[in-house]
Amino acid sequence: GLVGQASGGSVKYSYAAVTVTGSGTKAAFANKSGAAMVSDCFFVKQALGASDASGATGYDALMFKTVLGANSLNAGRADGVWTQKADANSGYPSFGVAVLVTGWQQVGAAQTEDHLRNTAKAADGTPALSGTGADADNALTIATPEALAWLMWRGFSDGYTYVELTADIDLLGARYGGGSFYNGRTTPLPWGDESGFRPPDFIGSFEGGGHAIKNVYTEPVEGEVGFLFGYVRSVPDFGLPTRVGGFSVEGELHASRAQSVGDIVGHAFGIPECPVEIHDIESRLEIEAREGPNQVGGLVGVIENWAKIERCGVSGGLTVSEGGATYVGGIVGLADFSQNDVAIEDCYVTSAFAFG
Repeated sequence: GLVGQASGGSVKYSYAAVTVTGSGTKAAFANKSGAAMVSDCFFVKQALGASDASGATGYDALMFKTVLGANSLNAGRADGVWTQKADANSGYPSFGVAVLVTGWQQVGAAQTEDHLRNTAKAADGTPALSGTGADADNALTIATPEALAWLMWRGFSDGYTYVELTADIDLLGARYGGGSFYNGRTTPLPWGDESGFRPPDFIGSFEGGGHAIKNVYTEPVEGEVGFLFGYVRSVPDFGLPTRVGGFSVEGELHASRAQSVGDIVGHAFGIPECPVEIHDIESRLEIEAREGPNQVGGLVGVIENWAKIERCGVSGGLTVSEGGATYVGGIVGLADFSQNDVAIEDCYVTSAFAFG
């Protein structure tokens, strides 16, 4: 690896991408003994053929050749020296102006499914990602913010997908430069990048298992938008309701030029025998909607046609500015009760509304 034998001193902000073969003791990064300290160091798994107990972290080669590799080596340092260029150093991190991660969108796009399933772990040691999502007994389980970002920016197929959270998800993103203190407040890593984003549509079951999603900071643009989903709907092909719920969320959502805005879902639309059910969500997201959205809701922008919200509460503030909105509500902006079987039951709102 990088060091044959480390018996004292320290090794920081370094990596090894080497192939280790032959007999004898082999280490991917360093053979360590005594008081040697290894921190913020990495080794590339696919290039190895050796284990490593030095304290360095194993990385998927494809991921390490992205902005995430250089960002991890810089470790939040303002004077970091690592950058990443496809045409330099075989794509591995090289020296230059420190590279910055602008949002979870970059983090999600850089993940590989193999890394999430086989290397990345949650705090309790469970895999970051498991399951296929094909049925309730084999749900796609999400245990880290990286896995959630990968799923949301990969998007969903046209099929019915089962998703479960198996751990709390903290989107502060300190590892990627989030958590800076600015203007008297701590700013998480944005959920989308600096250009804004469009959340995915969803058909299936997304169950939170009572877990919390914390430190959300998101700026969706245009269309039907929420923190997690744009359009949530049911289709007759699967004969199943689409369900989203069982979690809490806190942070901020700043939407612009959107048609419908909600904390979690922009627009929910069901069909007979296959309703959309939004359930058991506590939202403490602060919403700001600007540039003329038509509907703004503390939880869902619009519900219509065989859609139900139950056992949900909203306590985040709601601000509508720069163009106003046609319909604004603490739980839902527009609930079209004139259409088929639309219901809201056992819900509360304790938000402060502001209009400018």
